[in-house]
Amino acid sequence: MLAILLAGVTLAGAVFLGTAHLKMHGHYHCAPSPGLFGCDPRDSYWVVGRFMWQIPVAIVIGAVGLGGALAVTGRSFRA
Repeated sequence: MLAILLAGVTLAGAVFLGTAHLKMHGHYHCAPSPGLFGCDPRDSYWVVGRFMWQIPVAIVIGAVGLGGALAVTGRSFRA
């Protein structure tokens, strides 16, 4: 029962994280310059889209959860 609960919670968390508010593109954060127009290049930066970190973290969470569930049951993938 613990293995099923562990696998279910981690897979649900991985699916949620892997799909929540994904943006396939980033954007440029433009810090206002001291003048009237333009960006201050010293304080402006590129913000990476969420998919760059959310999907890999979701995969790791899912793998760790399934591994933990297998460890609780005492099974392994060995042939």
